[in-house]
Amino acid sequence: MNREPYGSYLAGEGWRGMGEARYFLRGEVDMAQRDRMRCELSMALKRPSDLLGDCRNLKFIDSSGIAVLVETRQQLEAAGYNMLLVNVAGEPLRVLEVLGLTDLLSIDRPNGNGHHSKSDSQALRRHVV
Repeated sequence: MNREPYGSYLAGEGWRGMGEARYFLRGEVDMAQRDRMRCELSMALKRPSDLLGDCRNLKFIDSSGIAVLVETRQQLEAAGYNMLLVNVAGEPLRVLEVLGLTDLLSIDRPNGNGHHSKSDSQALRRHVV
């Protein structure tokens, strides 16, 4: 597999004027990257805030990467925060759909014309930044 950089973390101000963390998933996230991704996300959790996971450049994710996302969501939820994945498409979206994880991981999806539906927009406001 091609080993592109697979993640980066930014802290900033969210829509509610509170801190938010943004994590950009890139390339291929598999067992070889799992531990580093877990470490990067745990750094984001040291300063609790809502987490926005941007998957626009994510090409592949296996079960080990998905497990890290599920663990992160559970940790955030236990602390009273939320996680939302955005720009999930292609194979990563298909894998999450087949596994039935799109609701658990709060995936924001545009409707057919590229805009977010009313319910997706409400979910975005309710779940993240």
